[in-house]
This record gives sequence, C-alpha cells and structure tokens, in this order.
Amino acid sequence: MGRLFRLKMLLIANGTGEFNNMILDNLSVLNKKLFNAAVLRKILNYLKNTDLMALPSGSHEIDGDNIYAVVFEGAPVKAARLEAHRRYIDAHLLVSGRENIGWAPVKKSGRISNKYDSKKDVMFFAGRPLCLLTLNPGDLAVFYPSDAHAPLCGGSRRIKKLIFKIRVN
Repeated sequence: MGRLFRLKMLLIANGTGEFNNMILDNLSVLNKKLFNAAVLRKILNYLKNTDLMALPSGSHEIDGDNIYAVVFEGAPVKAARLEAHRRYIDAHLLVSGRENIGWAPVKKSGRISNKYDSKKDVMFFAGRPLCLLTLNPGDLAVFYPSDAHAPLCGGSRRIKKLIFKIRVN
C-alpha cells in the first residue's frame, strides 16, 4: 500500500475569514480527528464576538467544559517540554507576537517524564520535537491527543494566545 503520510492539521487564517486546511496524517486515524461543524461554528462565533486584545488571561467558557478558551500572555520558555492531553484537543490561536511550537507524535516522544495528571489533563515527555511550527497572528495549530506539542519553545519576547480546549468524545 505504500507509505502513509504523517503530519498534523495546521489551519492558517488567511486574513479574509476563510481557512486554508492542510491535513497530513495516518489514514488509519484520520476519520477520528476532524472537527465537527457545530464545534467549529461555536469557536468562530466566539472569535467574531470577542475583542481578543482586551480578553484577560485565564479561562473563558464557550460551551461549558465541552469547549473553553485559555488566554495566555507571556514569554517563551527556555526549557519547553513536549506535552499531550487525553480528554481535550488543543487549538492554539496566536493573537500577537510570534510563537514556535514543537511537535512529535506521542508514540515518538520518548519516555514519559511526568505521568498523566487527570485533573490537569496533561502528561510530559522527555523526547524532543520532530518539527517546529512558527505561528504568526491569526495562525491556528490544532493538536489532538495523539500529538505531543511543546508550546512556547521560541518566538517573540511577549505573545498573547488563546488555547481552545475541545473535549474529545
């Protein structure tokens, strides 16, 4: 059957309100990963009706614990670690600055350095990213439970971003 493609969804807003989709993944799991239209509409409606620059740091409810946004303002960290989640998809939307995010599939992220914390829905890995994404304002990177990612591993001195947490069914 040949090689299966691997990479993850990276949605990049092109400034017109339209989204260009790039999906490159393992065909055996792709059907489990696509957003449903109702979730995407809720997020887009939230973005349309929210002044992102004025939004304070912290958690903001969109649809109970099914969808919420975490606003982060700060600087990249020197020792960013790969992390992954089990209960939520992360969609990182950069509002200002520039951010580098490392990525690797969970299966290739090395040993678990901090085991899964069910309250925080996070585990950390000792491995290194296999690739680096650079986000600019308006860019959105989506990380599924099979994706380990190292946010804030480089970029501007200060950034502002929203991390949409989307419950996995």
